[in-house]
This record gives sequence, structure tokens and C-alpha cells, in this order.
Amino acid sequence: MTNDVKIERANAPKKRKIASLDKKKARAGWIFILPFLIGFVLVYFPIVFDSIKLSFYDIDPLHRGEIMFVGFKNYSDAILGDPDF
Repeated sequence: MTNDVKIERANAPKKRKIASLDKKKARAGWIFILPFLIGFVLVYFPIVFDSIKLSFYDIDPLHRGEIMFVGFKNYSDAILGDPDF
């Protein structure tokens, strides 16, 4: 009976570490791009978000920078070719 168990274990596939080198390379890649991701989230993303947000407003620089919401009017003026835009 003990011989049967030994035979089954001998025929069973051995467990080995699956792609440990690939995991190390992936981790190194994430560490490599981490400064860019942090910079993107903290610096670049807020600038892009504010630019998109301000594109829906009309800003009057002559009256102390008054801001008026105009929605998609700026986009329709730019696409349809308003000469005053």
C-alpha cells in the first residue's frame, strides 16, 4: 500500500514556479514607469481636465475675467467655421 502512494507521487507532475522571471520583469517594468504615471496623474491630468472644462465657458478678459457657461457653442462655432470665433 505504501508502494502505491509512492508510485502515484512519482507519476504526478512536479510543481514548479510558473514564470518567475516573467513576474520579475513585469514588476521591474511597473517600477520603471511608476514615475511617469505619478507625474501624469499629479501634473498632466489636472491640466487636461481644466482645459476641457474651460472649453465649455466664454471668458471675458476685459471684465475681470468673467466666466459664462455656453455649453457646446464654442465647439459648434469652431466646427461650423464662425469667422468671429
